[in-house]
Amino acid sequence: MLGIFTAHGGKSLNQEQLNQALALTSQELANQLAEEKNTKNLLAVQLTDAQQTIASLQTEIKELTQQLDEVTKPEEIIEQEGE
Repeated sequence: MLGIFTAHGGKSLNQEQLNQALALTSQELANQLAEEKNTKNLLAVQLTDAQQTIASLQTEIKELTQQLDEVTKPEEIIEQEGE
């Protein structure tokens, strides 16, 4: 920040130049904040989507595991269930 006060070869900025520099800095910070908020919101949407995908895949894994268990049961267990 000290650079603002000693620009132009070491001469002090006048009040108008200082105000312009601070206004620009303020606008840059506001722009950066808006951009970071947008990024945060996008990441939140992507996270929610990923969590839904994970939940769906976990359900599918459970269903497929049950189907696999039914198909690969040992013969004696199947016979015992039939009695």
